[in-house]
Amino acid sequence: MDSKKKENSQLIYEANDEHVNMVKKIRETCHNLCSTHGHHPVRVQTVNGETYEGRIVHVDFYCLYLEVTPNARQFPFSPYGGYGYGGYGGYGGGYGGYNPYYSTVMPLVLFDLLTISLLY
Repeated sequence: MDSKKKENSQLIYEANDEHVNMVKKIRETCHNLCSTHGHHPVRVQTVNGETYEGRIVHVDFYCLYLEVTPNARQFPFSPYGGYGYGGYGGYGGGYGGYNPYYSTVMPLVLFDLLTISLLY
């Protein structure tokens, strides 16, 4: 950053070291657990109270990728197919209508997860 931009900026938030270390530890713990349970069906609850059921298809150091089949209880809107039950891209029928043959992969941020439960 050049000195002029730095002089004209005002810091409004900076995470303290304790918070940063805690987030890193949570992310590492979730990553390790999800990595060992890949392709298993799970129920995931976020810190915001949202609950999703699906299958772990991938995990990287930042996100858990959960394959979910659209249904009214866990997926009230689709970011890929409009309001309702759209699938990935246009697979939701283009009408935002229900199509049970397609699923969606949702990225969930690791440090935003509250619980992960295996479903048998």
